[in-house]
Amino acid sequence: EVVGNYCTWNPLNGDSSATLSNGNLDITSSGASRHRYGTFGLSSGKWYWEYVFTGASIDAAVGVSNNTSETGSTFTGMRGYVSSTGNKYSGTTASAYGSSWGASDVIGVALDMDNSKIWFSKNGTWQASGNPANGTNAAFTDLTGTWFPLYRESGSSTGSTNFGARPFAYTAPSGFKALNTANLPTPTIAKGSDYFDVKLYTGNGSTQTISGLNFSPDFVWIKDRTQAGIWHNLFDEVRGVGKRLASNDTAAEVTNQIYGYLSAFTSNGFTVTAGSSGADNTNYNNDAYVAWAWDAGSSTVTNTQGSITSTVRANASAGFSVVKFTYSSSGTVGHGLGVAPAFII
Repeated sequence: EVVGNYCTWNPLNGDSSATLSNGNLDITSSGASRHRYGTFGLSSGKWYWEYVFTGASIDAAVGVSNNTSETGSTFTGMRGYVSSTGNKYSGTTASAYGSSWGASDVIGVALDMDNSKIWFSKNGTWQASGNPANGTNAAFTDLTGTWFPLYRESGSSTGSTNFGARPFAYTAPSGFKALNTANLPTPTIAKGSDYFDVKLYTGNGSTQTISGLNFSPDFVWIKDRTQAGIWHNLFDEVRGVGKRLASNDTAAEVTNQIYGYLSAFTSNGFTVTAGSSGADNTNYNNDAYVAWAWDAGSSTVTNTQGSITSTVRANASAGFSVVKFTYSSSGTVGHGLGVAPAFII
């Protein structure tokens, strides 16, 4: 009886022929290779959920996946327990595991991401003498990274999943929790829009200020949504207003171009000014635009942590910085984040 949002099957990811109902907890599939992924990606903690198989099947599988982009019949990211044989599957490799299962059977899944393990039960009995509470005889012990609940079907079936929003049919192992947001660890950033936000606006062919952000942006990426072929426009506080880079071309920086530009950063937005050309990159009259905005902190400083001196505006809390430097020879550049960045433009 935990108050919060529970995991469901994701209606935006998976095979649309595996239709969802009852709050996206029930699945009806028809045909081969139907599948759905859960809305929770789990990288830590201990979790328990149950699946009740209610209709005929050729080869259903319940488990987890670390690759939610897979389709078709090959699921290399799957760690699952299969109905027809009772085998367990690591990707496409099967091995003997437990009893087969079918209509009315309740399949329990215990996922221990703190120790990279998973177990499966049938009607309350953990298969292969497994014991999630003690951490012994797991079906798999290689679950590192982030894993999502998975249902896969090679035929036609119906079934219902309980991620904890109603009482479980069998008692969860000691220490294992329902998939509820209240049970998730507190995120480093509780509200993403405090550091990154998106604004849609309509151009007016002149000058206008776009506002409503929770911060003063330091990096703004603008794209026309109406006219095909209009370039991307990247502006940042470190290089200064009016200085555009285009992500879709190798062209050098352009200052206050005739095609429109960002003319100011404000306390909660930015100002765009139309150019003299008929095609405007940032503020053409009646064109629809999207702007992605990032917060890189409150000050720009000189950074000497690398062999090449850089100018840096960094927001270590958000893991984002803007760095400017002059290249003369091979070397290292300080970025002000304190840890290695995962993505660099």
